[in-house]
Amino acid sequence: MQYKVQKKDTLLGILKKYSLKPIYGNNGYLSEILKLNPHKINTKGNLIYPGEILTIPLKKEVENNSLNNNLVENLENKKIPRYKKYNGNLKNIQKLPSSHVYIIYKVRKNDMISVLLQKYKSFPIYGKKGTLNETLDLNPKKKPTKGDLIFPNELITLPISIWVLNQLSENEKKYLKIIYFNEKQQSHEEISYSEFLETNKVEIPPLTLPETLKENLKDEKINNKNNFTNKIKLFAETKDKKIFLKWIRKENVVLRYEVKKSINKDNDFITFENNFFGNRLTDYEVYLGKIYYYQVIGIDRFGKKHESNIVKIQLPPSYIKNISINITDTSAEITWDKCESQSELTYEIYRSNFERNGYLLLKDNLKDPNFSDKTIKGDSVYFYKVKAIDKNKNITESSPIKFYSFPNEVKLSAYLKNNYVYLEWNKNFNNNLSNYNLLRSKENENNYELIQANIKDYFTRDYSIEKNQTYFYKLVAKNLSSVTKKSNTVKVVTSFDDLFLQIIEEENSIKLYWNKYHGSTNIFYNIYRTEVENTDFTLVEEKFQKNVFVDPKVEKGNRYFYKVIAIYKNNTIESNIFSIDLKPKTISDVKLSIINKKSVKIEWKNTQSNITTKTTILKSYDLNTNFILLKDNAEGNTFIDDNIRQGNIIYYKFITENNQKNISESNVFKIIVPSQPPKWKKAEVINKEIYLEWEKLESNLTITYEIYRGFKNTDNMSFFTEITGKENYIDSHIAADTEYFYAIKTKIDNFKSDFSDIVSVSSDLSNNIPSSVQIGFGISYFKLLEYNKASDSYASLNSAASTNQNVLLVQNWSEEFKTHFGLGLIYFDLLDSPVYAINQRQALLPYLQFGLSLYLKSSFLLEYKNILQQDIYYQSQINAVPKTMQDNYIIVDNHIFYLGYDFLEKINLHLYGKVGYILTIPNFFNYSQFGNGYQAEIELFQQLPNYSIGLKLFYSSRTTYTNNVISTVTENGVILNFNLDLGLL
Repeated sequence: MQYKVQKKDTLLGILKKYSLKPIYGNNGYLSEILKLNPHKINTKGNLIYPGEILTIPLKKEVENNSLNNNLVENLENKKIPRYKKYNGNLKNIQKLPSSHVYIIYKVRKNDMISVLLQKYKSFPIYGKKGTLNETLDLNPKKKPTKGDLIFPNELITLPISIWVLNQLSENEKKYLKIIYFNEKQQSHEEISYSEFLETNKVEIPPLTLPETLKENLKDEKINNKNNFTNKIKLFAETKDKKIFLKWIRKENVVLRYEVKKSINKDNDFITFENNFFGNRLTDYEVYLGKIYYYQVIGIDRFGKKHESNIVKIQLPPSYIKNISINITDTSAEITWDKCESQSELTYEIYRSNFERNGYLLLKDNLKDPNFSDKTIKGDSVYFYKVKAIDKNKNITESSPIKFYSFPNEVKLSAYLKNNYVYLEWNKNFNNNLSNYNLLRSKENENNYELIQANIKDYFTRDYSIEKNQTYFYKLVAKNLSSVTKKSNTVKVVTSFDDLFLQIIEEENSIKLYWNKYHGSTNIFYNIYRTEVENTDFTLVEEKFQKNVFVDPKVEKGNRYFYKVIAIYKNNTIESNIFSIDLKPKTISDVKLSIINKKSVKIEWKNTQSNITTKTTILKSYDLNTNFILLKDNAEGNTFIDDNIRQGNIIYYKFITENNQKNISESNVFKIIVPSQPPKWKKAEVINKEIYLEWEKLESNLTITYEIYRGFKNTDNMSFFTEITGKENYIDSHIAADTEYFYAIKTKIDNFKSDFSDIVSVSSDLSNNIPSSVQIGFGISYFKLLEYNKASDSYASLNSAASTNQNVLLVQNWSEEFKTHFGLGLIYFDLLDSPVYAINQRQALLPYLQFGLSLYLKSSFLLEYKNILQQDIYYQSQINAVPKTMQDNYIIVDNHIFYLGYDFLEKINLHLYGKVGYILTIPNFFNYSQFGNGYQAEIELFQQLPNYSIGLKLFYSSRTTYTNNVISTVTENGVILNFNLDLGLL
């Protein structure tokens, strides 16, 4: 390829641009191919000049991204002119060279202007810093920000090469608008890409390669047949109802890609994009809830295909649609359409009192698209959200759904005035109600008809009444979610000439009112009352002049009958008789007691009333919430609650109701039920401590566990400790080889349970008996290597089986430390020697022994022994006939330092391995005659309550220095030890 050096070009930049550096040397020289540019040999190719022509072989066929820039810039040797003001008017836009067109691009989220200019190959023309620079006239709205600030969904105009346009993905081409110059009309037109292809008569400039490059590619084809074996690595992710694909390019190998897509992993792949030159692609043609499979196939310059891995990706569930809420007096019934997904779905329902935050999870793992919320309160506003979750944790969330709960109770009152009925009701303070509708029926409580609609106030008047009629009224409240609530029914009898009495109940009193009698202003009223219908009326108030009277002398729960007699002059008019059932009395005298710690006895004093009332008992384990029905229509004044949770505080309350459905609710009464003792789960020795564990008791109070320790029965148990907040305890205050007995009591608010079952645990035996006598018996074999300094000769002697007996007093000061002191005797028996005559082959060698032992918690052992013993050595008599060995005796002091480890560490069964260093000091104490040695032991012993038994295997080697002889003594043998507790002697 012939390359013309540009201003500011560097050799390293050229090599990098055409990917030559890996071939032509680490330092960027042309190296082996300077023969292509012989005039550069003298400078080794480092010195180049603007305008100079270089011959450059390309490593491989040029990839789109590395070659496109150079070819596009040179499609026509014309500089694209600066544009006139555009301002959205196609007449003002400058005509481009035939190799270019304008595109109208809709900015997407996360777009950057520098990335767009680079993507559409505009950056060599429109500024190195990625701004619009010279083309702001195309986008005059961008001048204040110099083109740097762009916004999603904004339309911007950019020039683009037709060659680059043709390489865009099919999806990108769909959403582009093209401003194309129509040669026939001699004007610019705004058309789609498909229209551009149909009408475009300009030949798209081909990608042509220099002849030199073609020859190089032919030669290189043979060498690179098998270089492209690695797979393409494909990745996929989903976001915003799109699937984003990305794969790792095979640099200098793959020229173009085919992207395939399937809904079946094994087959049915279709080509999604063909002749694609990038390594990122977005698939918009996907559906929520579906599973898709993708594969990328790269095609190199030889036509060989390189397959990627197949990726599987699932989109989140489909949108949650048609959420509806049906409100009842006690709940909100929420339903929605089932989401579509190829994976198993569950739903979560959230609720808040605010639209944007404060959402709490009500229920998860819902299988069906419905939920009943029974925790709503009246006259409230709620927001619900539904989430659909597939097994891959993909989530689709609905928008908040707002609704208003059922209105609170509406209490309607009605009064007869002169010629109308005045109706009023309680005010709604949350302003969640939209309006009221007033219904009326004549003569009976059926066949109601709407007489007033969309009432906004809290009172109204009914003027459409007739004389001597009976009317029944109901009010229907409707909230902002169109949920309705009916009021109580009120009765009004119209009698304008007769005296008509009406009554309502107030707090601790009864209010009577009647129409004023027409015909006299000087009128008095006598008011009568009885508790028995139509008999025994007594005078309550005499000569009362108003038409409203309050009677405070009434008792709740009773039924009363009233009538009024109007007196004027000598005439009397008697009203109708009106009866009223007052709300029942509240039950307040309640006694709660525990029976056998398993039941609660509830006793109450029934209220006095002249009418029948029903008593209902409610129960809860949460104060003021979650009360459930315990007993409906409880008879008598006693009830036994056998279904209780021990160790909890229980709340009770009473509801009394009369025949008119008037109810009274008592205060809440509570009782603490003592807990049952827990059951043991574990009681065992762990690491020389006693571990205790018991079952957890469910309670709405704090439980304290009292642990007692002692002997076999609870009478001898004593308080040991108490635990709160956990169900286990480690007793480290124990002695070895002791049996302990434990029991537990629970304590709740000073109420204690009985003792639990008793468990017993025996602690481990001590590593050693406190004070004991150790008796040992063993057999040893000796080998003596004697060096005679005078004759410079060696002699080797071996013993027969020699016995070793010892008696030691062992004192255990603690579990970790002990000492011993004692004496022993070795019967030494030397074998005959074939070389030497031995005058004395047997000897008794006594010794004294003292030792210290320290047991570490990490299973290691440190031990020291001091053995003062009589030792024997032999000196050869060379000149004697026959050759003779003369025995000699010496007192030596052996100091042995051990390091040991317990390999078994079972309960009272131990296997120690020991290694020791021996320092031998002769009795004449000369530093130059100190001897060294070592000893190795394996010791297995079993500790029983009053004695122990052990077996030890050992091997030792030590050197004794005397004036004439150096004696090296090797000993191996076995010792059986028996320890007996001194307390038994």
